[in-house]
Amino acid sequence: MNIIMEAAKYADMAHGGQKRKYSNRPYIEHPGRVAARLTRDSYSSYCGGENLIAAAWLHDVLEDCADVSHEGLSITFGRQVADLVLEVTNPSKQFPDLPRHARKALDRDHLAGASHGAKIIKLVDRTDNLLDMLGADRDFKQLYLDETRLLYQRALRETSHQLEKEFNEAFDSLQASLDQSLVKES
Repeated sequence: MNIIMEAAKYADMAHGGQKRKYSNRPYIEHPGRVAARLTRDSYSSYCGGENLIAAAWLHDVLEDCADVSHEGLSITFGRQVADLVLEVTNPSKQFPDLPRHARKALDRDHLAGASHGAKIIKLVDRTDNLLDMLGADRDFKQLYLDETRLLYQRALRETSHQLEKEFNEAFDSLQASLDQSLVKES
């Protein structure tokens, strides 16, 4: 079976029953959108081919699925896919007692040293997250926008002109919806 199909099936099983926080949609739709976006244009060909798309399907399994390990991903999908997934996994998950600002700084520093392929996955992941946050409360939207701006500036800038354009459009759209809600409350 093709590695992309295997990764999609694995991600579907690993995320089984999980829902997206603000849309309450099946979680698997999120990695599916990230992988689908990376199949367009030439991103998959210059950043690792099928391995990049497979890693996009799997990009949240180490963070969100208790029974998944880097070693297990290496055995099942190969070292390159497993390493890409590890690169996009927030290391702060290992330090839940740290204050949020410290955890996010740790994640930004980690991603700043990641490979180009990992940065591309994270950029598309973050874009999809921005598009999926309409149901979030105002304070969290602002916090997420602030954290996203710092992440972009520290680690994701100059990754891909087209993907950055899409990211900025999603960022601006969420910011506009937040600004609009503030005006309505005034």
